[in-house]
Amino acid sequence: MRKELIVLSASIIVCIPLVGCSSSHSAPSQNESSVLSDSAVDYENSVSAVPDETNNNTDPESGFNEFLLRINPDIEKNDISKLADSYGLYSDGKNNGTGHYTYRFSEDKEVANVNKTAKGSVITVTYNLLSNDEMEEISYFDDSRMVAGFWNPDSGYTMIDYNNPQLVSDSHSSKLLIASFSELVDYVPEISSTDNLLEELFVSVSDSTTKNDVLDYVNSNNLAYDPRGKGNEQLIAYSADVIKKFGENGSYITFDCDSNDLITSMSYYEYPYNYRTGNLAVYYSSNYPYSDLEGYYLIQNKEEPIKFDSARSLIDEVNSNRQ
Repeated sequence: MRKELIVLSASIIVCIPLVGCSSSHSAPSQNESSVLSDSAVDYENSVSAVPDETNNNTDPESGFNEFLLRINPDIEKNDISKLADSYGLYSDGKNNGTGHYTYRFSEDKEVANVNKTAKGSVITVTYNLLSNDEMEEISYFDDSRMVAGFWNPDSGYTMIDYNNPQLVSDSHSSKLLIASFSELVDYVPEISSTDNLLEELFVSVSDSTTKNDVLDYVNSNNLAYDPRGKGNEQLIAYSADVIKKFGENGSYITFDCDSNDLITSMSYYEYPYNYRTGNLAVYYSSNYPYSDLEGYYLIQNKEEPIKFDSARSLIDEVNSNRQ
């Protein structure tokens, strides 16, 4: 992948380097018409060779990404599952009740199932039933690389690298513009070497930390903030897309404070790690009213919390297990 990504902030396109706390869609720079016409010809050839049995004619290790590269807006709703079959993928779909029909495709049957919540790599394709069954959206998630890709007619091709949460724009949009899904498939994520502002905030919290201290940090680092989260906790993230209702996945922090605006608890959801394990880093002050726990803990999914001597040692543990 080239060493710069094009990012759209408001209506201005700028270039940002792939590292650092920087500021994130428009049509792709690549000539789409030739790409789509070539893909359509390839698609017709593949459909004619579709076998009667699903998942028996291709290597599923390569079929997932190959299928992504073959999807184009000209593929009709009744043909998309046949194309997925030819690449050895499981498929399922449902009417969303909003005039849209969404298909899920995966190498794992449980992940493809629309009625399950199994985690894993998945491609979804949505058609608009109220507009001649036009393809309206493609989304892609690779849980081994922790990258996601998207396409829709208005925004073109975009992606999110969950390993680099600081790659955002002044408008707090978390998606980066790319030329095509080929660029996404070839993309090699790297764990950022720059300071993670969410981690640094978590490490700095103590019994004397106030809400104003936290908000000063948020404002000085141009982070996104929501004062009322799902449980009325306060939310912080690099991108407003992450903390809004029904928003994107990504790393974020929640915190609570008492009547004196002293921080009583703070939780850090580091997305790749939290996604894979369900674990999160939590700080409880001596004034936290809902638990006898005090200090820094790794809260484990269905297991006892593990206490750490310091916030830094807890964050080091999270980072050592995230990959």
